[in-house]
Amino acid sequence: MGSLPYSPTAPAESAIEYETVMFETNLRADQSKNIYLELTDEGDAAWDELTEAYSTSLISPLSASRLPHPTALSPSQPSKYLVGLSVFHQLHCLSRIRRLLHPERYPWQLAANLSAAETKVHDEHCVDLIRQSLMCAGDVSPIHWEWDEGVGMALPSAKGKHTCRRWEGITQWAKDHNA
Repeated sequence: MGSLPYSPTAPAESAIEYETVMFETNLRADQSKNIYLELTDEGDAAWDELTEAYSTSLISPLSASRLPHPTALSPSQPSKYLVGLSVFHQLHCLSRIRRLLHPERYPWQLAANLSAAETKVHDEHCVDLIRQSLMCAGDVSPIHWEWDEGVGMALPSAKGKHTCRRWEGITQWAKDHNA
């Protein structure tokens, strides 16, 4: 579908391409093969891959000078600057909320070296970051309604086509610039 013009304030903007993706999830869908819903070590590893592997990237001094806010030099490569892509922070927050929904598996998540007040602030930050991100992306793909005999009414279905940023392009940029 193409890409947007490069924005000098977003170093990874050149990696953005668009594609049509069919979402297969709804309230009645078989989610048994969705690794991101599994409460297993494999499910946790899949989330860790999304959130930790590419959370910090290195950019040139020229790219750093174009950012809207100053960023720090890399301690390990002082000729480069540190930057993170917001999507990885957003996924970190979503993973945190996912873990908070299952305290029987993740009891340590509630402590995580933070006081109760700090944990509350972190959790609220995550919810609001995801809210802002969803509003920013503003997915206007239509949601259709399907009749459900089991409940005797029409229910919304999230199945459908969406125009998405190609995930592989984003992760490839992050891999290429990994700190």
